Amino acid sequence: MISIFLVTAYFIYAYTGFKTTLDINSQVNHIIKLKNDKTLKRIAANANTYDFLKTLHENVTSKNTSDAQGEKGDGVFYYVTSLNNRNIDLEIVKEDGFFRMIVPKWKVVKMSLQQN
Repeated sequence: MISIFLVTAYFIYAYTGFKTTLDINSQVNHIIKLKNDKTLKRIAANANTYDFLKTLHENVTSKNTSDAQGEKGDGVFYYVTSLNNRNIDLEIVKEDGFFRMIVPKWKVVKMSLQQN
């Protein structure tokens, strides 16, 4: 009975927005901390976003990450997070692989600074 409860609890955790939000926050925070130029250029939707990400202090963390806001198609989902009191649009995809069907992991592929 306990094992059924644990398996059920895991699937609720893994397949609801909670784990997705944790994956997104972890990746965004890692990207900001490392400030890898190649990565920032790859994921920044435009020069304004790149400049904003490049100037963030390494201790800035992702906050108030939304649930899925929609789907673009081809497995790309939209989310919104906040960095340094600015909203950032995120595009994410689920990583491929058999193991990822059991333990899903999401990857940030595009970040775009919302205009105020």
